[in-house]
Amino acid sequence: MEGAELVVGTNPARPDRVGEALALLVDELLDRVDRHPAGHLARGRRQRVDLRLSLPLGHDADARAEVADELSRALDAGIRGLVASKTVTRPGHAFCLRCAAADCEHSLPPRSRDVFLGYGPTGQPRFGDFGQLLLERKDPRIDRIYGERRELVALALGGRELNRSC
Repeated sequence: MEGAELVVGTNPARPDRVGEALALLVDELLDRVDRHPAGHLARGRRQRVDLRLSLPLGHDADARAEVADELSRALDAGIRGLVASKTVTRPGHAFCLRCAAADCEHSLPPRSRDVFLGYGPTGQPRFGDFGQLLLERKDPRIDRIYGERRELVALALGGRELNRSC
């Protein structure tokens, strides 16, 4: 192919196929953002999803299907990344004031029975066993979480209590 030059977008029969393909991809991305439960956090004119795209040469249907699957997964991963970058809270995590993040090593409770109890003097979240918390508060519902027929027990802690340093 010596002396050959690759020119993009100059096919007179189809003047802007790359632009049309891009418009279709953007439409698909926006549809997926709209369907995502927290997609509103990812919306914005300046938001971008970075994709690495490796296109097969030729008309092999299997190769195209493989690329389409990779691209679909990359779009979903990009949306998850955008949403995660805009989210202050993470399910199962407590916001860490020390790190100003909800995804640091301090934000997760150490054990499955632990609950968020507030913040320590350094701003790190404090966690403790829910049963122990009920015992300390002399909550009469303690038997409901340890009895034969376990029941759901909820306890609301106010802002003053959660922000009190120990």
